[in-house]
Amino acid sequence: MKPKCAVTHRQAKQEGAPCVMNAKEPLLDNEQRMTDLSIAYDGARYYYYGSYRYEHLEDAINYAQRKRWRSSGPEKVPMPTVSLRAEASVEDRETMTEMGITYGGGIYRLGEYRYDHLEDALAYANRRKTSE
Repeated sequence: MKPKCAVTHRQAKQEGAPCVMNAKEPLLDNEQRMTDLSIAYDGARYYYYGSYRYEHLEDAINYAQRKRWRSSGPEKVPMPTVSLRAEASVEDRETMTEMGITYGGGIYRLGEYRYDHLEDALAYANRRKTSE
């Protein structure tokens, strides 16, 4: 069976770096690991390390640990600034229903398309509506 972090595990192995999923040291809880490695979470969908964005925490942790390993010690990376999503207003939810836009898991959906921001989903819905 492949490790959960197959791509990053393969890359780590090629570079001789340890893979977090196979670490022999006791695993810390996720919040502590994120703090130690300067990884932020937006509360909905993404994990951030430096200027990079990840959908899976394991990928962010593996990259942060490999980067630390390459520098031969703890590298102080500033904690990314993450803006949390505001709850959709009653008006926004009504508009979403009218336009057929759904929200779940930090993603706005309109048909087969996915959007990070409600404004983008609404813009496409309006464009589609005027072209019909």
